[in-house]
Amino acid sequence: MAGLPIQGVKIHSLLALRGTPLGRRYENGDVSLMSKEEYVTTVCDILEILPPATVIQRLTADGYKDIFLGPSWAVNKMDALNSSDWELKRRRSWQGSRRDSL
Repeated sequence: MAGLPIQGVKIHSLLALRGTPLGRRYENGDVSLMSKEEYVTTVCDILEILPPATVIQRLTADGYKDIFLGPSWAVNKMDALNSSDWELKRRRSWQGSRRDSL
C-alpha cells in the first residue's frame, strides 16, 4: 500500500459489536482481538513505512458505544493515540522513517 498513489489512510482495530457474527463469536470466546500493545506496535510499523505525505485520517475507531463489546482498551481513544505517539518516540521514529529500507 505504501507504494500506491494514495493520499490518505484510515487505520483502526477490529471491533466486536453486539448483534454481529463477530460479536457473537467474541461473546462465546471463539475469537480474540488484538491487545493494545499489539495494536500500537502494528500502527507504528505501518506509519514507519507510509510516505510522510500520506494523510492519516484515522488511527482508532470511534462510536458504537451502545453496541460495543471489545476490545476493552479501544474505549479510551486518547490512550491508544498517546500510546502510539509514545511508541514512536521510544523508537526515535516517525511516519516514513523506514520507507527507504523496504
